Amino acid sequence: MSSYKNYESQIVEIQPKILSYFLSKVDLETAEELKQETFLRGFQFYSSFDSKKGTFSQWMFSIAKNVFVKYLSSKFLNDTILDFDIVDTKITIKDEFDKKNFENEIKKSILRLSIVEQRIVKGKYRDNKTLSEIADELNISSRTVSRKYSKALDLLRVDLITKGIRLE
Repeated sequence: MSSYKNYESQIVEIQPKILSYFLSKVDLETAEELKQETFLRGFQFYSSFDSKKGTFSQWMFSIAKNVFVKYLSSKFLNDTILDFDIVDTKITIKDEFDKKNFENEIKKSILRLSIVEQRIVKGKYRDNKTLSEIADELNISSRTVSRKYSKALDLLRVDLITKGIRLE
């Protein structure tokens, strides 16, 4: 029980830092929720904390990073991934069944991409953003976004071809 009192004293110091980390990425309300989730997980797994492997601060920031990645994943999965007209992609689709099947397959393929690649594809096609706008949003260079976008399209192309979907 005394170890949990130690946990309480340590979180007092780190709470503002964890909140700042989340505020650099999301709005205040979401940041507060993510901070709370981080400290709940920290409390839940405090017995596994080992000061020989790193400081309490490092451990908590690892938890915060994992909470944020999980948040991004769930947020992205809950969003409609593709809201763009399939006809504009230069793919011939015979009938409505084939079109629905294609949409399902491309959604599955997108889910196989990294989170960043998914956000780039979503930003480009669903939100009609430029690669430069996406770079600003993700706080990474335009060159990196361009490279990741190109890689994502190649991966999608290969994945769809291996599923027997011909691209023109």
